[in-house]
This record gives sequence, C-alpha cells and structure tokens, in this order.
Amino acid sequence: MALVWPSNIHPALRGLGLECRSVGVRLLAYAGGLLILAAIAADMISGLSHSAADLPANITPARKIWLEAVRPQPAFSVPMSEFDVNSNTYQILRHAEGGGRKDVSSWTDPNGALLGRLTIYRPGSEIDGFDEPARTLAQSAELSSTQTVQAAGVAATKFGWVPLFAFAREATPSKPEATCLGFVTASKAPRLQISGWFCQGENLERAREFAACALDRLTMLSSGNDSQVAALFASAERQRGRCGSDGTLTGKSGANDWITGLNEPNLRGRIKEGG
Repeated sequence: MALVWPSNIHPALRGLGLECRSVGVRLLAYAGGLLILAAIAADMISGLSHSAADLPANITPARKIWLEAVRPQPAFSVPMSEFDVNSNTYQILRHAEGGGRKDVSSWTDPNGALLGRLTIYRPGSEIDGFDEPARTLAQSAELSSTQTVQAAGVAATKFGWVPLFAFAREATPSKPEATCLGFVTASKAPRLQISGWFCQGENLERAREFAACALDRLTMLSSGNDSQVAALFASAERQRGRCGSDGTLTGKSGANDWITGLNEPNLRGRIKEGG
C-alpha cells in the first residue's frame, strides 16, 4: 500500500519523512544480518566446546598429544617365541609438548585381538610422577570402566621384585574372555617405567611365570646416548634368570614360595593362642 501524504505538508518535511523511512528499512536489514551472523558464531563456538569423548568414533581431535614415529628404529627387544613373529608390532610415541617417549611392543592373534603389550616409558616434562600401576595397566589393556585390576603377588626378575596385577579382558566375537596378568616397575634414575601384560597361560601360576619370563627377555638395543638407561640394563643382565623355551622360569625366579605365590601361604603347625 502506497503512503499518501496530505497536500498541506511542506515539501521539505515530506522529503525528510521519506528519508527517515529509507534509513529505517536499512537499519532493520542490518540488524537482521547481525542476528544471523551471531547465531552462526554461537553454533560454531558450541561445536568447538565438545570434548574428544563427545566426538563420533570416526572423528579425532585436530591435535594429538602422542605422535607416532613413521619409521621407528627399535630401542628394545622382547623375543617371544610363544607368539607368531608376524603378530608383533613396534611403536615409538613422542609427547607433543613434554618430549616423553614410549616404546610399545604389542602382540595380536590372527583376528587382531590383543594378546599382550609391553611399554617402556621415558617421560619428559609432561608429568611429575608416574600414574598408579592399576590405571597404567587399564589404559594399556584398553579396559572398560567396569573392569577391575587386582594385585596378584610379586615376581622375581632381573629388574628385582616386580608387583603383579590380574584382570580379565571382555569377550568379543573373535576371542573368549581371558584372564591376564600384568606388571609395572619404575626407576628413579634413570626416570623410566616398564609396564606390560599378557593373556597367556592356562592358570595364574603359569601366567605369573610367563610375565616374569617376558621381563627377563627384555633387552636394550640402543640407549639413545642415555648412560643411565645403559647402566640400568647392564646391571639387570647380571641378575637374569633362566627362562625356558616354553616360557617357564627354571632359575631363581621360578621358585614358588609364600612371597611370590598368588595364593595364601600354607603354614606349618598351629598358632599358639593367648600370646
């Protein structure tokens, strides 16, 4: 509908009214555009605020904390004749900020399910201290929040007495539920942590021998000019036990006594009552 001005209005006022009307239309258009831009910006900010856990499985965060070496040169070796040689993979991970390094050896079955993993962690400035052993093993074994890690005795290895931990990995269509045994040991000088776990052995006692045997087989190929790491492994080699070809310990580490055993000790005689 066209705007009709009264005939007695001065032409100057009439021109001013038309100009105000034009300015008002422009202001409304600008305001609408700003509202649209604000809505788009708010949507982008809210999308960026989601954590990595909220992202779909096929989308990863833009920045990775641990970066994998493209052509890793192994610094450690863990020969495990019980596994298929083609089932072993070796990774070197570098912390993007702190400079720490993880050397990770993993073993899988023909279906790709993990059978074991051993990690040598030499931290940089990214941590002040090592995490709890149970949490370290839960992350390495990719356990769910409902799966528990429990203490399971100790084992004598070339690195000294090492605490053991038992846990069960969930069954999948390609593998049944397995009882696994892990270990975590750390050194202050050099600052180094060795952790690992294996789902091997028909019982916990056999699994304990297998885990201790894996530690005795661990050897260093290159210290990376770190004299403390070289000294640690040189000293450990003098304490090496006798690990059988079947993964059992036939030397000092294989003795099953009340310290290394997984069950409560069998005591002789009776405890005298009343002091």
